Amino acid sequence: MLDWERWASATGIGFVVAAALGFLIVPDPPSVDEGSEFVLNFFSVNDSDVLWQSFFYGLASVFLLWFAGTLAGALRRAENDQAGRLPAIIVSSAAAATALFLLGVIAWGAIASGVEVMDQGVAYGLYQLGNYAFVITDFPAAVFVWAVSLGIARTVFLPTSVAWVGGVVGLLLLVNAGGRLLADESTFAAGGTTGTIIFIFFMFWVLVTSIFLVQRVPAGRRMPES
Repeated sequence: MLDWERWASATGIGFVVAAALGFLIVPDPPSVDEGSEFVLNFFSVNDSDVLWQSFFYGLASVFLLWFAGTLAGALRRAENDQAGRLPAIIVSSAAAATALFLLGVIAWGAIASGVEVMDQGVAYGLYQLGNYAFVITDFPAAVFVWAVSLGIARTVFLPTSVAWVGGVVGLLLLVNAGGRLLADESTFAAGGTTGTIIFIFFMFWVLVTSIFLVQRVPAGRRMPES
């Protein structure tokens, strides 16, 4: 019989694998400072790669949502409080982050799908929409990381080091959003150096959290009824 709780706990690992594959397919998108002609040419040349990236990012979103639900359930059992706020915050913030991220994926995927007949200005507008959707994702993502980290600190259902690292990662996500929106620096945008590094930090935190959550589940234990 499959050990469903272990598989559910490992969905964080699945998220990291799918997101990493998606990123590596198109690791160097146009800078937000590039003009509309360059952006249209990029998507014309890389349309197939962008669509494959969209697929893997969509798959990553499935894993992240399932992982958030699994974390919320584990925290609810650790707190023994069915009315606790943190599990609800974990699920809702992960859902909001995923929705915003997928909005960016949809915008870029739409360019790749219709690049042969798309007006240059429309393509550029969709590209900027995708960029800002990716940046705004940092806000609910920070809430997600902090809610999980606070739950870990309160219950110690995972090592407290995960909570400390999560606190830093959440702060970095907000710094990234501020750098892009307030300072208007392209390095904080999707594909920018700083934005990429912070995205890697987020994936690292999810990976470590998922590994510890898998190790916490006794072998052969079935998923309890919620």
